[in-house]
Amino acid sequence: MNVTQILVTFGSSHAGALDQVRRIEPEVRAAHPGVEVAWAYTSAKVRQILAQRGEKVDSPPEALAKLQAQGVKRIVVQSLHVIPGAEFHDLAREARAFAHRDKELRVAIGWPLVSDTEDLQALARIMLRAAAPGRQADQALVWVGHGTHHPAGVAYPALAFALAQADPRAYLGTVEGYPSFDDVLGRLQAAGVKAVKLMPLLTVLGEHSKQDIAGDDADSWKSRLTAAGLAVTTDLTPVAGYSGARDLWLGHLAKAFKELQAEKSGQAKSAHATK
Repeated sequence: MNVTQILVTFGSSHAGALDQVRRIEPEVRAAHPGVEVAWAYTSAKVRQILAQRGEKVDSPPEALAKLQAQGVKRIVVQSLHVIPGAEFHDLAREARAFAHRDKELRVAIGWPLVSDTEDLQALARIMLRAAAPGRQADQALVWVGHGTHHPAGVAYPALAFALAQADPRAYLGTVEGYPSFDDVLGRLQAAGVKAVKLMPLLTVLGEHSKQDIAGDDADSWKSRLTAAGLAVTTDLTPVAGYSGARDLWLGHLAKAFKELQAEKSGQAKSAHATK
């Protein structure tokens, strides 16, 4: 079966930012031998910056169009986002548009990292395992995600609850959403926490990690926690650097791939987001 997989991430213009998420490509190739792999970035800003440097990276529609022009008729699109927010739903809409325009084209879509309760609970365990090395006895753990005003943003407080259930000294906030910095700081102060290990819940090591979370400016999470009297250490390993997280994405990819194999050719018009 002539299939190509498109791995889709937000992207980053920072040098080395995608080193960890790129580790999933050989794992994908090992899981699906002989299947081609392409990449696409959902961020128009990142693609524009890279293009100005002479580095061309496809958007999801561009990647789909190239494959369609090459005669590929079966495509698996795997989201490497953390939650099924606006980026994912735009991706799914674009994939469906291509599938509807070509009755012979079959597209299946793999879900992001957290797409149901089982994923959420698994990710909480993965995060706590990843944070254990080097954790000092008196440290609380604080992760910071991007945040969103999309309805899928409910995944963040749900994950924060799952973390707290597993470890009362584990916290989760967001740069742009809920729980906010003030929410997390209030909980830390109420618990009498004096030291924290600060980490990103982001796919890549880009601007949010380096500046908004761990930057030296006064408005970064690190600076604000320090100003509040907490001792802060940082670990900027992106979530894509957690092997268990990549396994979750690979599981979603496997389901999408299985669906594509199982479909009959007469069902080719729709793209499906597979859980």
